[in-house]
Order: sequence, then C-alpha cells, then structure tokens
Amino acid sequence: MDLDAAVERAVDECIREGILRDFLRKNRLEVIAMSIFEYDKEEEEKKLRRAEYEAGLEAGEESKAKETAILLFQEGDSIEKIARVLKVSENIIRQWLDK
Repeated sequence: MDLDAAVERAVDECIREGILRDFLRKNRLEVIAMSIFEYDKEEEEKKLRRAEYEAGLEAGEESKAKETAILLFQEGDSIEKIARVLKVSENIIRQWLDK
C-alpha cells in the first residue's frame, strides 16, 4: 500500500474506532497532508542505520575494553589502575572480572 492510501486508511480507521474522532473529522485534510509530507522514508532509514551503527560501535568498544581489562588483570595490574587507564568505574571492572 502506498503512503497516501495508508495515511488515509489510518485516519478513517481512527475515526471509526473513536480515536481522536472529533479532531480528525475537523482537521482530516491537514492531518493527512502533514503525515504524507512530513514523513521521509529515506531520512528515517538513514537515522535508523546511524543509530544501529552507533550502538554496534559502542558495543564493540565495550567488548574491547572488557577484554583489555581481563588481560591487564591477568598481568597483575590492580583494578584501580585498570579503571583509571580504561576510564571505566572500578565496579564495572569488577563485574567484568567476575564473569
């Protein structure tokens, strides 16, 4: 279903279901126009990809820091020193080492 038809159908269904019925009846054309023109599929997909990339990057950085913390601890470094070097709280280091 194309976007125009989907938006009109959604508005009609909301009116039938009593969801914002008075508002949608009064402002039907404006709501439809804004919904269609404000939605940019490509831009939304870019935002989603950017958020997924950043989440993956963050998870990778945390995984590498955890791996480094374990290696440093095995080499005899203190939890305090590891936390300072990795810029992570001592509690987080302890959690990583407990697993």
